[in-house]
Amino acid sequence: MMLQYVRDSKRRKVGVLVAALNAQGDMVVGHSKWNKVLDKKYDLERGMQVATDRLNKESSTSPALSIRRPYLKFLKRASKYFKDTNVCGGTITAVNRMVDKVAISKKANIEAAAAKAVEASAVAKYKSGKLPSKSSA
Repeated sequence: MMLQYVRDSKRRKVGVLVAALNAQGDMVVGHSKWNKVLDKKYDLERGMQVATDRLNKESSTSPALSIRRPYLKFLKRASKYFKDTNVCGGTITAVNRMVDKVAISKKANIEAAAAKAVEASAVAKYKSGKLPSKSSA
């Protein structure tokens, strides 16, 4: 069984990811995430219990959005560890595509934000009179 803790930006443990092989030989992944509304502090024992319960259930729940990226990276790492196995009914190729899609969408979001910032800067310069208008050119 593989185990990884998910950490926040302050390096505090906020979740648990576990992976193992089921009876059919397929890799299954369980996860848990700290609910800050209900608990003041993350309970590692309770997190492990929730993650292993989800690992053993037939139906899988998708992870919270805040741990989606670590979940996909863990899934890719676990699939390398458990070689020649199906991943939750899928294949490692599908997992790699998901991880790559997330990386591409993140890059696209960064590029779009940069383009918006450049456009906003140009508009601000135009309104302040620092850029010549098109009619005076």
